[in-house]
Amino acid sequence: MPITYPSLVYGTRYPAIPHLAGSAFGDGDVVLSSRETADVLSRPIVAYEKLDGLNVGISFVRGVPRVHSRVRGVLTLDRLGPGLWPLVDFVFEHLGPLWTVLGNHSIVFGEWLEGAPSLLPYPRRDVAFVGFDLVERKHGFIGPALSHQRLKRAGFAVPLPVFRGVAPSVESLWKYTRTSRFGGPAEGLVLAQGARCFKLVRSDFVERGVVAREPLIRPSLPKSIRTSEVIKRFEPGDPQQRVEVERLRKVKALGPGLRRVEGTTVVMGRVPGRAMRTLQDVAAVGRSLEALHRVRTSLDLGALEPKPSQHLRRAIRMVDRADWRAAMKALLPLIRSMERGLVGREVVCHGDLKPDHVRLHEGVARFLDFESAVRADFAWELGAAFERLDLNSRQRVVLATSYESGDGTSFLRAWLFRLVWQVMQPVVLQRTRLSGSGERIVRRSERRARALLEALTGRRLTALRRKTR
Repeated sequence: MPITYPSLVYGTRYPAIPHLAGSAFGDGDVVLSSRETADVLSRPIVAYEKLDGLNVGISFVRGVPRVHSRVRGVLTLDRLGPGLWPLVDFVFEHLGPLWTVLGNHSIVFGEWLEGAPSLLPYPRRDVAFVGFDLVERKHGFIGPALSHQRLKRAGFAVPLPVFRGVAPSVESLWKYTRTSRFGGPAEGLVLAQGARCFKLVRSDFVERGVVAREPLIRPSLPKSIRTSEVIKRFEPGDPQQRVEVERLRKVKALGPGLRRVEGTTVVMGRVPGRAMRTLQDVAAVGRSLEALHRVRTSLDLGALEPKPSQHLRRAIRMVDRADWRAAMKALLPLIRSMERGLVGREVVCHGDLKPDHVRLHEGVARFLDFESAVRADFAWELGAAFERLDLNSRQRVVLATSYESGDGTSFLRAWLFRLVWQVMQPVVLQRTRLSGSGERIVRRSERRARALLEALTGRRLTALRRKTR
């Protein structure tokens, strides 16, 4: 009887792949007979390592990303808890390439390795996601060869072939499972034969217990350290002085601290410490941000508009090139996905977080320059920190988990705010004089925004005009 590759209805989970005779299997798995296995091995095959991670799919529905889970079906990103925040981060970090490959018409299935409850030790786990199959809405699976070709062209990791040709027996294939591409043992093999796939899993593959995470320790914030002084002067009658004094009184250990006010002069303590360098430093910034956002004030600090898409539309109106306007409109579906009742609490935010404004001392992060403080959504500040502090994937997850260990909504919303920051900053500030560090941040945001928008729209964008300093 001919063996056919399992069919997949678009939008469902990845189907089970049959095992060859001699493979280890679990309850409910389909196992071929010895005769069927011999029939498979009588023709050429391509064998790939079977990775031990989390089987997931990624697709877009009307421009908004979705994750396909074998257990829970199709999920929006806000339904992925903290354990899968790295996956949310991956989707948004690779939003442009994913859209280029998938659009609204395809799903990519692969193995998620970063932070997944892997049962095998991978000492060299240097990629987070390995894509192995593409399925199209109209045509179904397009086959491993074409899938790998398209995914590699978009910059994604794909399985590496360990054997090509006709295998004389199942026993001859076991030697290819001794070592994983990431070090340690391999779980087994996936064998592709045209549009058909089969599995061969080692019998000594034993499930290992997943170690529970250690509880997050939140050290108490020390009192301000009295060191040398910083003097800041205001013009007589400047209302900014009253606001600045109020902020400095409130932030206490999180900022320079208020010493005294002498007429139009505010005397502050100098913030000790060094610049942010390690993951522990990033965690300290998250803890200090959480403490800052618990500060209460009676002053009206000029809240942002409640919906980030309003900022994006404002930026669109300011652009004098039709290509940038059309490109930024492609982001609106993503922003609207956040506005479906995912309302965050408004807090006092620093408003201008960048590397020059963060100092680390004795495991505690303190912040400089509170004159830009605003009352805004807390996820707005996290998203701004993702972009302006130039955090990488791991640092973004560390910042969010050290700030809050709630559900996945806050991380999703922070990432969406980051996209708004990334696109809006270069547009709104394109004719503004900036400091050296501010200019570097805006230039970096523009490069990222252009790459994303070009992938979303398929058109080449010209650089925005910048006013020279």
